[in-house]
Amino acid sequence: MLTVVTPPATEPITLAEMKLHSRIDGNDDDALINTLITAARQQLEQMASHKMVTQTLALSIDDFPDSGILYLEGPVQSVSSIQYYDLDGELQTWNNELYQVDITSNPGRVMPAYDEDWPDYLDDYNSIVVTYVAGYGNAAAVPAILKQAIKMLVGHWYNQRETVGEVQGYEVPYAVDNIVKMFSRGIVN
Repeated sequence: MLTVVTPPATEPITLAEMKLHSRIDGNDDDALINTLITAARQQLEQMASHKMVTQTLALSIDDFPDSGILYLEGPVQSVSSIQYYDLDGELQTWNNELYQVDITSNPGRVMPAYDEDWPDYLDDYNSIVVTYVAGYGNAAAVPAILKQAIKMLVGHWYNQRETVGEVQGYEVPYAVDNIVKMFSRGIVN
C-alpha cells in the first residue's frame, strides 16, 4: 500500500491559471476550483503511477521481491529509509550502504548492493516500509502536458458536476486519458 506521508506543498497549477484556462470570472467558486485541482492531480497521479510535485511517500509491502528489484512510483528523488521487522519482530532500519537506488529510471528502482541480499524479515502483512521522496520538484518542474491534463480534467469536472446520467453523459476527456497512458507506459518522463 502506498500512502502519502508529506503531501505536496503546492499544486502543479494555481487557481489563477485554472480560472484563466476555463474563463472563470469572479471568486464565488474559488474553494471548489482549488478542491478540483487537488482531486485532479491525485487522480492523474493514481492513474499514471507518476507523482508530480515533491512529496514523501511510504510503501508498505509484505515481502521483498524475488526478482531482486523493488520498483517505486516516480520520479524518485531519494529513498529516506527501508525499515522491516526482523525475525524476532523487532523494527530495524536497513543500512543505506547495503542497497542501491536508481533515481534515473522511472519507475525508480531499489536493489541490494553488489554481493548483498535483502535482509531476513518477518513473514507478515506490511512487514517492510520504504519511505521515499518522489515528484519532479516544484510546480515549475512539472511537465506542461501534465499541467494541461489537470486543467482539462478540472474544466470537465467544473462544467459536469454530477455523475453521468441517462439523458446526458460525459466521459473523462479523451486527451486526458491519452496523456495518462503516455506517462504510465513510460513514453514521457
